[in-house]
Order: sequence, then C-alpha cells, then structure tokens
Amino acid sequence: MANGDICVALAYSGDFVQARKRAREAHNGVAIGFAIPEEGSLLWFDMLAIPRDAPNAANAHLFINYLLEPGHCGHHNFIGFANANSRATPLLDASIVSDTIVYPPPGQQQRLFVQTEDSPNKRARLRASGRSSRSDSSQGAARTRRLLEMRHNPLDRSQGDKDRPGTPAGTASKTA
Repeated sequence: MANGDICVALAYSGDFVQARKRAREAHNGVAIGFAIPEEGSLLWFDMLAIPRDAPNAANAHLFINYLLEPGHCGHHNFIGFANANSRATPLLDASIVSDTIVYPPPGQQQRLFVQTEDSPNKRARLRASGRSSRSDSSQGAARTRRLLEMRHNPLDRSQGDKDRPGTPAGTASKTA
C-alpha cells in the first residue's frame, strides 16, 4: 500500500496505520484512506486461551497477566494497533489515542460486529431448516455493543472468572 502499487485493500486498522506511516516517511505522494463500510465490518481482537489440559496453566496465567500490565503496552505506539487495557491508555502517544482509525468513534463502533461460531447443534438446526449457519447480524451487533460497553479493567481481580474461582480477570480461562 505504502508505495502505491495497491488501489484497494482489506486491512486491519493497525496494518493501515503502519502503511500510512510508511507512505508519509517515503514522501512519495501516496495518500492512504481508510473507511469502515456503511454495512459494517468485523471487529478484531486478540485472544489468549489456555487449553484445559495445559501442563503449566499457572505459568500461562502469569504470562497473560504480564502482558496485561499497563507498562508492557508501549509497543502499541509503534505498531498502531488498538490497546484494550484502559489503564495503559495514558501511556500511549496522544496521536495513537486520538486516531479514529485506531479507536473508531461510537458511531463507527456501532457498525462493527464480532464474528461468532455457531454451536454444532445450532449449525445442524440451521442446515435442516435450509437457513445459513451465519449468525444473525443483529445478534452479532448486540454482542459487539456489549463487548464495547464492558471495557472493564482487565487487571481488576474482583471480576475473576466465575467458572474458575481464583482465576484473575482478563485471563483467558475458558478451555479450548
């Protein structure tokens, strides 16, 4: 994108931010624009999971907690991807925090949805009924709104996983 060889591309917001930065650094006259379609687009997020039978689950929790510490999120200033840890936001460059490509405004957030996988039972029922196994977009939009509203502090241990007592909040304790 940065050298002008590509006219249109589907890209993650952070990839776009990096390409825009490279084009500006190159002073090659390439202007890169970014748009979220009116119909909406996938909301991406990173996830860490610990398999049920992981031999070192306690270490995995320690590693995830390490990654969630605000001081370890400085790389977001370089890569241009959003950071979900609200306690780390004050540590980010103002240019990243104010970039509407990295952190879309509420009106654009409402057009984003989370891709979900239907349970095997639901897929079978949908196939039997002749309907698509794709999740209803209004349900996906509602789930997305709930995710965006949560924005709780992942380091707040009081919000631990109710299914696994003693599991710190923000760690992926659901089994894979």
